[in-house]
Amino acid sequence: MRVSRSDTRDPELEAAATPDSATWKTPLPFLWAILSTALGWRDSLQRSLPGYRERIVHIGLPPEAGGLNLAMKPATILKLATLGKVAARRLRDDFATPRRAGEANAWERHRWIRARTTLSALRAYLASFHDRVTTGEPDYKGLLRGATPVRHPFQDEAAQQQALDLVEGAQALARTLEATVPADALDRNTPQPRPALHLSPPW
Repeated sequence: MRVSRSDTRDPELEAAATPDSATWKTPLPFLWAILSTALGWRDSLQRSLPGYRERIVHIGLPPEAGGLNLAMKPATILKLATLGKVAARRLRDDFATPRRAGEANAWERHRWIRARTTLSALRAYLASFHDRVTTGEPDYKGLLRGATPVRHPFQDEAAQQQALDLVEGAQALARTLEATVPADALDRNTPQPRPALHLSPPW
């Protein structure tokens, strides 16, 4: 068992070992693959994103340790706990290292990557929002000015005006960004894969 972390490579982007289905003699490996996907698909996708994968420490485990191995020996469990402490210290040391003259530390590099990816995703979201504001009858601003919905009305005129200001401000910002040549300048040389902003449940 080992603990490894590097700020200069992206292990999460390296190809993961995939079991050879040609060797499967029973449906059990296939069912296990389905269960593993169901349990970890969201984590597996998110951990490959820039701004997330820099905060991950890789702990190499033998087949009999970790996961759903419920019959681990006490010594193996103790070893796993020790490795967890080592991993925590690795992160603490990396992100607490003082900044050297002319050289960013791990924390600053992490924040830079988060800023780059967030701003690139925000630009794309604003462009998409701008394209959709004027669609439909009535359009967004007409809807906000005159509609009286049965559910979830604005609390007062101040809230209604804030909604209109937000739409108009987002449109103005999108037009400013589109005036940049090239319009996708912010997306050039951004960390990969590029994330996308979208509405999702809060959990």
